[in-house]
Parts: sequence; structure tokens; C-alpha cells
Amino acid sequence: YAQKEGVDFEESFAPVARLEDVRLFIAYDAHKSFTIYQMDIKTAFLYGPLKEEVYVNQPDGFVDPYHLD
Repeated sequence: YAQKEGVDFEESFAPVARLEDVRLFIAYDAHKSFTIYQMDIKTAFLYGPLKEEVYVNQPDGFVDPYHLD
């Protein structure tokens, strides 16, 4: 990992809950006898707007027979 903040990227953010928050949520729900549902949305952040243009190079040695360029 050779990226440097301010040069290769401006900021980073991971939209996930901390373990302490999840434990508190579960304890509160158990205390109140609430039903908890869990789900995973794999494309939740896939189509968000980007502030910058993003350029990607294919790694050396990678060959996709369906996309040779």
C-alpha cells in the first residue's frame, strides 16, 4: 500500500457501525423485547455520486478473454 493522503486521495470513510454501537443496540432491543431483523445490501454505495474522476489500470498479467483491450 503506497498511497499517501493528500496526494493519492483526500479522505477516507467507512460507513460501518462500531462494535460497541451494535452491542448497545442489541442489549436495548433485548431489554425491550423488540424483534431484530438483519440484512445486507451489497450495492448500497455502488451508485453514489463521485466528486472526482476515477481512472483505473488493468494489472499487469491479467487477461480477460472476453475483453482483450
